[in-house]
Amino acid sequence: MIVRKIYILVVLLAVMGGRANITLAEEVGFVVIAHPSVPVDQLSKKDLKRVYTKELTSWSDGTQIYPIENSGAAKAKFIREIIGQNENENKSYWINQTMTTGKRPPKSFGMPVLILNYVTKTPGAIGYIKAGSNLNTFVKLVTIE
Repeated sequence: MIVRKIYILVVLLAVMGGRANITLAEEVGFVVIAHPSVPVDQLSKKDLKRVYTKELTSWSDGTQIYPIENSGAAKAKFIREIIGQNENENKSYWINQTMTTGKRPPKSFGMPVLILNYVTKTPGAIGYIKAGSNLNTFVKLVTIE
């Protein structure tokens, strides 16, 4: 078990480029992952919010963005840290958006493995999973500025 945790930490350090990014992930409790074809390696909190509120709907190369929400433990932290709302405010936001603009909330999966599978198979997909979840090599980590 200890060897596995060390391996994950080494992979995260190599992919994310240093301890500062690991600390951010630990502080907020989640990491952002994307399909390898997504043309960004980092996003500002503002742009990540625009992705998850569906204000930003395509990447710079024209590929449609498919944001995936985590319905597990990381969701409350993500909504608070990135969206700037609590879960009830976020629910109200999406009810209002659905009724006034027809926008629907992002797809939601409860298990990190389902999020990883969807992001792996869907060009343009972006998601977030609990920090420390097992990652596969078919997604890339996106750092938060």
